[in-house]
Amino acid sequence: MVDYIQRSNPGLRATRDRIEVPCGALVMGVNMSDHGAVFGQLTSKLRASVTKMVVSLQARDCSSTATMMHKVVSHIPEAVTSDLEMKKRMCTMTTLTAWYKSVVQKTEHSPRKKAKRVYSPRRDQPMVIIIEEVEGFKPSVLEDFILICSNYVDQLPLVLVLGISTTVATVHRMIPQRASSCLSIETFSSMPVTEYLNRVFQEVLLDPLMAFKLGPHVFQLVQDVVLFHDFSLTNLLQMLKMCLFEHYYSVPESVLCCPENQLADVIQSLDREGVSTIMSVPSVQRCTEDNKLSSCYKVNRKTLTELVTKLHRHHRSSLVMLEVLREFSRNLPNCPLGRQFRDTYFLYLERPLSDVEGFRSLLKLTRLMSRDDVEMRLRAVLDVVDRHPGVDSVEELSSGVRSILRRLEAITKEEVETVQDQREGLPQGVSAAIDWGNVRSRSQFKEKLKDLAKSKKQSPFEELRDELAEFIGHTFSAVIPPTALALHEALYFDDAVVLKRYFLPSPRSVLHAALVHPQAYLQDLEVLPDLSLAYKLHLEGGKLINLYDWMQSFRTMKAAQESRRSSDEDRLMEARFFRSVTELQFLGYIKSTQRKTDHVARMTWGSC
Repeated sequence: MVDYIQRSNPGLRATRDRIEVPCGALVMGVNMSDHGAVFGQLTSKLRASVTKMVVSLQARDCSSTATMMHKVVSHIPEAVTSDLEMKKRMCTMTTLTAWYKSVVQKTEHSPRKKAKRVYSPRRDQPMVIIIEEVEGFKPSVLEDFILICSNYVDQLPLVLVLGISTTVATVHRMIPQRASSCLSIETFSSMPVTEYLNRVFQEVLLDPLMAFKLGPHVFQLVQDVVLFHDFSLTNLLQMLKMCLFEHYYSVPESVLCCPENQLADVIQSLDREGVSTIMSVPSVQRCTEDNKLSSCYKVNRKTLTELVTKLHRHHRSSLVMLEVLREFSRNLPNCPLGRQFRDTYFLYLERPLSDVEGFRSLLKLTRLMSRDDVEMRLRAVLDVVDRHPGVDSVEELSSGVRSILRRLEAITKEEVETVQDQREGLPQGVSAAIDWGNVRSRSQFKEKLKDLAKSKKQSPFEELRDELAEFIGHTFSAVIPPTALALHEALYFDDAVVLKRYFLPSPRSVLHAALVHPQAYLQDLEVLPDLSLAYKLHLEGGKLINLYDWMQSFRTMKAAQESRRSSDEDRLMEARFFRSVTELQFLGYIKSTQRKTDHVARMTWGSC
């Protein structure tokens, strides 16, 4: 989009060639909820690298053509010079044109030193107007604004950016042809949320240089919230920040979650108490022989270094093995290991690959592959292996795959020669005869076919294909989840319960906790808030609550907190009580009832 704005700048063309207004249509899609953040980044990038003359318009600020023009004409000069003030009646395109010409001419004739002190637009810089969420604007306002821009495109370097949630056809449905014909529209599409999620996982979370990693439960929760809850990349960023915060704040062994080249210095700085705390982690004790931990400070530090280094090495080798497995299983029926790499990675986090149902399905499909399919997939595996030289556990895989490929080529060559010899030695149409024996019924014929199928000798390719399936099963059975390794808690954060409490709380439990214990949210709370007091008193009532009794209880509790009372304060107390009752009704805890006019009905949702 930035390149298009620079390339389509009307200021770079002659005045007589400015016929249409350049317009970039950015199709965001209805499943992305971060439109505002995307346009904010676009605005910042344009101001930093292209031009300061950028204004972003939203539907709530542009209810009419006049307000829309006021926002454009007032904000563009403000972005350049902060000391310029315009009255609303002055905000017209004529005023903006006069200002632009004066500023550009001043820049062209001013000395070089003065031009460096204060930013001034040049003739080759565009004037960008971003219209966010076109669907929210009134069609008449949008039409008038486009027609006005088309009338001034020969005097101002105007470039429009339209944010569209649906399709470009929406623009043509909203505005008539006389307005849309004034635009030279070029369409841009944003990546789907799934692509963003894949890039975040592969380029950030799965990067071997990134020490912090997600455990299986948190990985699944983050993925489900983004894909099935809100499609928000902003929330994804907030969830990852909270994971980092909770990991480093709540887990003592997270001090070892650092880049591998800094690990020695971090362990060297640990005192005896810190080392003993980390060595008492259950995974370390479980994986140590007979739970006999050394009491030597230096030995324990060396053990920690070895364990964390093993975790990093295991992550690197596992990523390569998973990438190999993903490449080998690509485009297979039913996608046994998932459609995305993150699906395969999640299966690896959950349990050993040999226990995954999809992996067993892959082995069955391997025994049914054709010769060309096997060769193509093995060569794709070698391409992946060659991109990761020097990774542990990959050398054995590479040598095994190369050996199978050489045997496959030899078998193919041998079969070709055999076929040629048979064609030369046997007449055309002659084949080996089958001894059917004494077959007199259908049942005997069926049994004979079964015997022939069992006694049929496998071809060399079929034997090699079975060996390939066994080789894959044996090689990838060694890929175990990181939770099976000692001290995995140092690098892998897997407390999904804490994350759910922050991002997927239960409304009922959260409201109840906030009203019963307001001091958890309000600091220096000496007196219970009116709403909390009314809520606690309402919990003591039945299905129907007498308003008078409820108010008297409210007064009594408040009287215990406040000593002096007056008639004005009594009326104020009644008003405070009824305000609390109204707020409880708004929250859905109570409702009015026709059974008794001086009572309210307590809602079932409010019973705790």
